[in-house]
Amino acid sequence: EHLVNIKCILNGRKRKGWIALMPNQSPAGFAEISMRNHANGCRAQPVPFLEGIWVIKPYRRQGVGFALVKTIKRDCQAKGLTELYLSAYIKNTVSHSAHQSWGLDETDCVVFFEHRWFEKAVASQKTSTANASSRLGGLRLLHVRQRFQNQFGTTDMTAFRQDPAPRPGARL
Repeated sequence: EHLVNIKCILNGRKRKGWIALMPNQSPAGFAEISMRNHANGCRAQPVPFLEGIWVIKPYRRQGVGFALVKTIKRDCQAKGLTELYLSAYIKNTVSHSAHQSWGLDETDCVVFFEHRWFEKAVASQKTSTANASSRLGGLRLLHVRQRFQNQFGTTDMTAFRQDPAPRPGARL
Protein backbone atom coordinates (compact mmCIF):
# COMPACT_ATOMS: atom_id res chain seq x y z
CA GLU A 1 0.00 0.00 0.00
CA HIS A 2 2.80 2.45 0.88
CA LEU A 3 4.58 1.72 -2.40
CA VAL A 4 1.41 2.64 -4.30
CA ASN A 5 1.13 5.90 -2.33
CA ILE A 6 4.79 6.71 -2.95
CA LYS A 7 4.40 6.04 -6.68
CA CYS A 8 1.34 8.35 -6.80
CA ILE A 9 3.29 11.09 -5.01
CA LEU A 10 6.29 10.77 -7.32
CA ASN A 11 4.12 10.76 -10.45
CA GLY A 12 1.80 13.53 -9.29
CA ARG A 13 2.07 17.22 -9.94
CA LYS A 14 0.66 18.43 -6.64
CA ARG A 15 3.12 16.64 -4.36
CA LYS A 16 6.87 16.46 -4.21
CA GLY A 17 9.24 14.76 -1.81
CA TRP A 18 12.91 15.01 -0.84
CA ILE A 19 15.18 12.54 0.95
CA ALA A 20 18.30 13.67 2.81
CA LEU A 21 21.13 11.16 2.31
CA MET A 22 24.34 10.93 4.28
CA PRO A 23 27.67 10.55 2.39
CA ASN A 24 27.37 6.76 2.81
CA GLN A 25 23.91 6.97 1.10
CA SER A 26 21.99 6.12 4.27
CA PRO A 27 18.83 8.21 4.75
CA ALA A 28 18.90 10.95 7.38
CA GLY A 29 15.43 12.40 6.83
CA PHE A 30 12.71 13.34 4.37
CA ALA A 31 10.23 16.09 3.60
CA GLU A 32 7.09 16.29 1.48
CA ILE A 33 5.11 19.24 0.16
CA SER A 34 1.76 19.46 -1.56
CA MET A 35 0.35 22.35 -3.53
CA ARG A 36 -2.75 23.65 -1.77
CA ASN A 37 -5.26 26.21 -2.92
CA HIS A 38 -5.11 27.92 0.47
CA ALA A 39 -3.42 27.79 3.85
CA ASN A 40 -4.24 29.82 6.96
CA GLY A 41 -2.32 33.09 6.83
CA CYS A 42 -1.13 32.76 3.23
CA ARG A 43 -1.26 35.68 0.82
CA ALA A 44 -0.69 33.88 -2.50
CA GLN A 45 -2.33 30.93 -4.20
CA PRO A 46 -1.44 28.21 -4.85
CA VAL A 47 0.74 27.71 -1.81
CA PRO A 48 3.29 24.96 -1.17
CA PHE A 49 2.45 23.27 2.12
CA LEU A 50 5.03 21.25 4.00
CA GLU A 51 2.94 18.15 4.76
CA GLY A 52 5.67 16.41 6.67
CA ILE A 53 9.32 16.62 7.60
CA TRP A 54 11.15 14.03 9.63
CA VAL A 55 14.78 13.60 10.61
CA ILE A 56 16.18 10.37 12.05
CA LYS A 57 17.11 10.89 15.73
CA PRO A 58 20.93 10.69 15.44
CA TYR A 59 20.85 13.44 12.78
CA ARG A 60 18.54 15.88 14.55
CA ARG A 61 19.91 19.34 15.44
CA GLN A 62 22.68 18.87 12.90
CA GLY A 63 21.24 20.88 10.01
CA VAL A 64 19.41 18.13 8.12
CA GLY A 65 15.96 19.70 8.60
CA PHE A 66 17.34 23.12 7.70
CA ALA A 67 18.93 21.70 4.53
CA LEU A 68 15.62 20.08 3.51
CA VAL A 69 13.66 23.32 4.07
CA LYS A 70 16.33 25.37 2.26
CA THR A 71 16.15 23.01 -0.76
CA ILE A 72 12.35 23.14 -0.79
CA LYS A 73 12.45 26.95 -0.58
CA ARG A 74 14.93 27.16 -3.46
CA ASP A 75 12.83 24.82 -5.64
CA CYS A 76 9.63 26.74 -4.85
CA GLN A 77 11.25 30.11 -5.58
CA ALA A 78 12.49 28.76 -8.94
CA LYS A 79 8.82 28.08 -9.78
CA GLY A 80 7.82 31.63 -8.83
CA LEU A 81 6.20 30.66 -5.53
CA THR A 82 6.59 33.18 -2.73
CA GLU A 83 5.49 31.37 0.43
CA LEU A 84 5.87 28.04 2.22
CA TYR A 85 3.39 26.97 4.89
CA LEU A 86 3.11 24.13 7.35
CA SER A 87 1.27 23.25 10.51
CA ALA A 88 2.29 21.74 13.81
CA TYR A 89 0.26 20.56 16.76
CA ILE A 90 -0.11 23.34 19.30
CA LYS A 91 1.47 21.27 22.10
CA ASN A 92 4.46 20.18 19.95
CA THR A 93 6.82 22.93 21.10
CA VAL A 94 9.90 20.99 19.94
CA SER A 95 8.51 21.17 16.41
CA HIS A 96 7.75 24.89 16.83
CA SER A 97 11.35 25.53 17.88
CA ALA A 98 12.70 23.59 14.90
CA HIS A 99 10.48 25.50 12.45
CA GLN A 100 11.53 28.84 13.91
CA SER A 101 15.21 27.86 13.72
CA TRP A 102 14.68 27.13 10.01
CA GLY A 103 13.45 30.69 9.46
CA LEU A 104 9.69 30.07 9.50
CA ASP A 105 7.39 32.48 11.33
CA GLU A 106 4.22 31.59 13.23
CA THR A 107 1.18 33.04 11.45
CA ASP A 108 -1.94 31.59 13.01
CA CYS A 109 -3.32 29.33 15.72
CA VAL A 110 -6.34 27.29 14.73
CA VAL A 111 -8.61 25.00 16.70
CA PHE A 112 -10.17 22.21 14.64
CA PHE A 113 -13.58 20.77 15.45
CA GLU A 114 -15.21 17.58 14.34
CA HIS A 115 -18.63 16.07 14.50
CA ARG A 116 -18.77 12.30 14.55
CA TRP A 117 -21.86 10.96 12.86
CA PHE A 118 -23.19 8.42 15.30
CA GLU A 119 -26.87 7.51 15.23
CA LYS A 120 -27.48 9.55 18.35
CA ALA A 121 -25.88 12.63 16.77
CA VAL A 122 -27.94 12.22 13.60
CA ALA A 123 -31.17 11.94 15.60
CA SER A 124 -30.19 15.03 17.59
CA GLN A 125 -29.43 16.96 14.41
CA LYS A 126 -32.81 16.09 12.87
CA THR A 127 -34.49 17.56 15.93
CA SER A 128 -32.40 20.74 15.91
CA THR A 129 -32.90 21.24 12.14
CA ALA A 130 -36.67 20.87 12.55
CA ASN A 131 -36.62 23.34 15.46
CA ALA A 132 -34.54 25.85 13.44
CA SER A 133 -36.93 25.51 10.52
CA SER A 134 -39.95 26.34 12.66
CA ARG A 135 -38.16 29.23 14.41
CA LEU A 136 -36.98 30.74 11.12
CA GLY A 137 -40.27 30.58 9.29
CA GLY A 138 -39.78 27.56 7.02
CA LEU A 139 -36.01 27.82 6.48
CA ARG A 140 -34.91 25.57 3.61
CA LEU A 141 -31.38 24.24 3.21
CA LEU A 142 -30.23 23.41 -0.31
CA HIS A 143 -26.97 22.06 -1.58
CA VAL A 144 -25.12 24.71 -3.62
CA ARG A 145 -25.42 22.69 -6.83
CA GLN A 146 -29.16 22.30 -6.31
CA ARG A 147 -29.56 26.07 -5.82
CA PHE A 148 -27.41 26.70 -8.89
CA GLN A 149 -29.55 24.32 -10.96
CA ASN A 150 -32.74 25.97 -9.72
CA GLN A 151 -31.43 29.41 -10.69
CA PHE A 152 -29.58 28.64 -13.94
CA GLY A 153 -31.18 25.38 -15.13
CA THR A 154 -27.88 23.47 -15.09
CA THR A 155 -25.38 22.05 -12.61
CA ASP A 156 -22.47 22.79 -14.96
CA MET A 157 -20.68 25.53 -13.07
CA THR A 158 -17.57 25.68 -15.27
CA ALA A 159 -18.69 28.80 -17.12
CA PHE A 160 -19.07 30.64 -13.80
CA ARG A 161 -15.78 29.70 -12.12
CA GLN A 162 -13.87 32.89 -12.91
CA ASP A 163 -15.06 36.43 -12.50
CA PRO A 164 -14.90 38.42 -15.73
CA ALA A 165 -12.19 41.07 -15.93
CA PRO A 166 -13.45 44.43 -14.66
CA ARG A 167 -14.26 47.09 -17.24
CA PRO A 168 -11.77 49.95 -17.41
CA GLY A 169 -12.79 52.56 -14.84
CA ALA A 170 -15.15 50.15 -13.07
CA ARG A 171 -15.29 50.49 -9.29
CA LEU A 172 -14.43 47.42 -7.31
